[in-house]
Amino acid sequence: MKIGVVGCGFVAGYHIPYILSQRNVDGVSVTDLNVQKAETVARRYGIDAYPNFETLLKSQCPDVVHILTPPGTHA
Repeated sequence: MKIGVVGCGFVAGYHIPYILSQRNVDGVSVTDLNVQKAETVARRYGIDAYPNFETLLKSQCPDVVHILTPPGTHA
C-alpha cells in the first residue's frame, strides 16, 4: 500500500513512524506548504517529499492519504 502524508508538523512525527512500521506499506511520501519542512521530514525518515499535493498524487498514486494539517484546512 502506498501512503501519502499531507502536513509535516508535530503530528507527522507520530503518524510516519507508525506507518513505516507496518509490513504492508510499499512507500510513503510527504508534502507540506513549507517545502523545507517536507524535505527535512523526508530525510529524517528516508522517504520522498513533493512540493505540493497535486504532484504527490500524480507521482505516487497513493492508496491512502493522511491529512495532518490543522482541522480548518482539511476541506
